[in-house]
Amino acid sequence: MIRLALSLFITAALCGCAIDPNVSWAPDILKTKTSAPPAPEPAPDMRVLLQTKMAEFFLPSAAASNISFSAPRRAALDWTSCIRATVNGATGGTIGQQTYLFNISRNSVARQEHVGAAHFCATETYQNL
Repeated sequence: MIRLALSLFITAALCGCAIDPNVSWAPDILKTKTSAPPAPEPAPDMRVLLQTKMAEFFLPSAAASNISFSAPRRAALDWTSCIRATVNGATGGTIGQQTYLFNISRNSVARQEHVGAAHFCATETYQNL
């Protein structure tokens, strides 16, 4: 009776445990299943994004013109691209050509930042839209 109780206790204890999949002596049912890492997100097509989702990049009141963009760079979890455009300010007057750094995630703008002349965007190669 004690032997049966002990074997049931050990069986119950082992059922809740996972074993390293690299251990060769353990049965397959006890090994942890590892899933493949997700495929990396492909680089966004900036020309298409700017043409189809301009409202995500600039407000309509900014009246962005003379738009140019750099090739996307891989960031930690998303992509970044520098974009230059002649835009209007909050009062409606032109504030000239400005440079912005955009983070793109799943083909949508995740974040934008106005950058200055000391930023790496100043040395990027730009393509006209």
